[in-house]
Amino acid sequence: EQKFQGSVSFKDVTVGFTQEEWQHLDSTQRSLYRDVMLENYRNLVSVGYCITKPEVIFRLEQGEEPWILEEEFPSQSFSEYIMRNAGLEEAQAGIKIAGRNINNLRYADDSTLMAESEEELKSLLMKVKEENEKVGLKLNIQKTKIMASGPVTSWEIDGTVETVSDFIFLDSKITADGDYSHEIEKHLLFGRKLMTNLDSVLKSRDITLPRNVHLVKAMVFPVVMYGCESWTVKKAEH
Repeated sequence: EQKFQGSVSFKDVTVGFTQEEWQHLDSTQRSLYRDVMLENYRNLVSVGYCITKPEVIFRLEQGEEPWILEEEFPSQSFSEYIMRNAGLEEAQAGIKIAGRNINNLRYADDSTLMAESEEELKSLLMKVKEENEKVGLKLNIQKTKIMASGPVTSWEIDGTVETVSDFIFLDSKITADGDYSHEIEKHLLFGRKLMTNLDSVLKSRDITLPRNVHLVKAMVFPVVMYGCESWTVKKAEH
């Protein structure tokens, strides 16, 4: 007798539905789907299959709908989808910069919401939170911070939202008072260290002056000037 042995993953025993497909199922079919999915997951765990509990199982245990986002929005990032559906592009809340109303900045999975008042900021945050929940995502309150130029009240949104005097965004320290001297000093220090590392190369007689200039522009300037577009430079720092 010949036996074959192989591994089984959770994906092998998973069936996913888009929102449209789910709407076509009646209550009996939905209940059967939940029972089968939960039973399959329990069976895998019982035979030693180690996995972080999938979002779809968590949602089914809570009696929620098991949306499969990858099928619904194949060409969009979750962040883009959430912000657009939350209506942030049309919202009046935000900060006016060069005649434009800006209320959010996004880079990869980092998002920053901006407003001129505490009420407006809380309104934006709640809109984003609600849209996240509609597609099975949860706002991480432990990683959500508030920074303001004036005093703000304590917020309770699934837990207390921490108020800070500064935060890191794209490797730059943003402060409530708008002081970027620490960032400028940090980047100048990085530049000096790079120049020290390149010292033997720049002093080599085999490398021409124009070539040295190109090396400095290509290797040092980008490090020193990274994020400089957001800096507020004082006269003394020019």
